[in-house]
Amino acid sequence: PGASEDPSGALLVIVEDGTRHSSAVMVDELLGQQQVVAKSLGEGIGKVMGVSGGAILGDGRVGLILDPAGLAKMAREGKSFEGVGELVSQLAA
Repeated sequence: PGASEDPSGALLVIVEDGTRHSSAVMVDELLGQQQVVAKSLGEGIGKVMGVSGGAILGDGRVGLILDPAGLAKMAREGKSFEGVGELVSQLAA
């Protein structure tokens, strides 16, 4: 199914970044909650703005840990989310 574009049919997650900026991220659904050990992405991948690290999930897949404040900053500055999308595609392959 496609992503929700109507806030009344989605969940809004409020992001406070410790400054005067607040943002909301609209999500279709929450899939669950897990406790994981977060790791940096390492030198092979490097720093990807909007991503704070990764974790190996219980089923062996790699999960990205997003940085909501970093994503909001990217949006405010009109920066592309292309790097985040490319990383997700590489990990899904």
